[in-house]
Amino acid sequence: MTVAREWGHCIARFQVARRSTSLGENTINTWSDTKTQLRQRNNNQEAERQDSQFTCSTCNKSYSTIDEIDKHLDEHEMLIAKTTPEPEKNTQEDADALKLMKTELTIITKNTDITDYILKLMVPCVAEHSNGESSTVLLTLAGAKRHLEDPITSLRLIKRRPESAFDMDYAELGAALTSHRFGELVDIEQYQPIKQTLFLSDFQTHWEDIAKTLAGSLLQSGSKVILIIKAEVYGRIPEDDVHGLDMVKPIWEPKVVTVFRRGNSRRLLIGTLRWSALVTASIDLTSGDISIGTTNISTPFTDEIRIWTRKDYALNPLTERQVLSKFHHDITLAKRAAIYFLFADWICYPVTIYRLLEYYYDKEMTGTKAVAVLFNQLLKAKTLRKDLLKELLNDLEGHEDRSVARTLRALLRLFGSDEQERGLKDDEKMSMLLRALADGVRGTLEALDEEKVKAAIKARSELLLRCKNRD
Repeated sequence: MTVAREWGHCIARFQVARRSTSLGENTINTWSDTKTQLRQRNNNQEAERQDSQFTCSTCNKSYSTIDEIDKHLDEHEMLIAKTTPEPEKNTQEDADALKLMKTELTIITKNTDITDYILKLMVPCVAEHSNGESSTVLLTLAGAKRHLEDPITSLRLIKRRPESAFDMDYAELGAALTSHRFGELVDIEQYQPIKQTLFLSDFQTHWEDIAKTLAGSLLQSGSKVILIIKAEVYGRIPEDDVHGLDMVKPIWEPKVVTVFRRGNSRRLLIGTLRWSALVTASIDLTSGDISIGTTNISTPFTDEIRIWTRKDYALNPLTERQVLSKFHHDITLAKRAAIYFLFADWICYPVTIYRLLEYYYDKEMTGTKAVAVLFNQLLKAKTLRKDLLKELLNDLEGHEDRSVARTLRALLRLFGSDEQERGLKDDEKMSMLLRALADGVRGTLEALDEEKVKAAIKARSELLLRCKNRD
């Protein structure tokens, strides 16, 4: 990977991440910031790379030293300044043309985020027709430079590749699904390649579509295919993810899919610049292995990863994520996950702390059941009630689980004398006590996932196969 190419990829990433009302200001700042970082990192390596050839990916010219390619890249920066209109000097005609271009692009992309992304990477121009009419045109930096040196005299449309380009991909997917009987769970006709616009979608605006699209989707890497049953989605800013799941970000690609080790767990993650997703229930359709919870038993991916989504993904219901901390943030209690509708039976849901009560309804009161009752009420009302805490403490009287009772009393002391109900927002003391209760049942959640949910998903899979064979 040459310095120039790496620079080009960095520019794409920084231009998506940074927002500015001025297209010209944003572009120049992006080049300047990226150039500074790249120079600092490579100056220490210059002595080792004196004999290397640094090639500019824009014009394909080669240079032997960093100083030479720096000087050359400065010329590109000056080109951007020349070809990108500054807001204060824009004419109304230019502003109208840029507005029209954005409108036309959005009609095609159906996503304002990807429209902005394209406009930040390309140079907007106006083409004049012989009849006096005009059209908007986007040029690459190299094309804009050539136009400045030698103006364009005509335009020729390039023929696109036929839409049947995915036929071979479908054939490869079908072949991969024949390696295990669980591959019959997939009806290929119900699947389509994922829309690339999803990777650039804003989390706050499109989180529901992101979650529902990923549930029921397929991850294909060569002959390996994984069916996602439940996917939890997180944003990239603190307001969207207070739990800090900001570890898997793409650098040069629109997305990255990986098995990430964190502590004793192996997490299957999908990361984009705008959001990330944690897969908490899945089936390896080429081996029959079922993974539940944050630990994924899938082997690492070795080939390029394709994502296939169901055409009827809108049927997938939303559900809560498995989070055991920071309950004083509203986003923690929000439903930001979806489950594949063919497995939308409560026994197939990975056990979250809010669903723990489903396994303890008919059991006698214990510390675990008290915690389950408390968090079930918390999810429904988003508040804690004083009378519920007193009732749970009374039911626990005489039980050996003193730690839960001790924590419940600590929660009760946070209430004022006349306070009957208490919200959690920004109440870190209450959040810390709730986390202590959640940590105490972590082992129970994992055991239920392993013993109950995994067996239920396998049984549901067998049922779906029998129904399919019967048809």
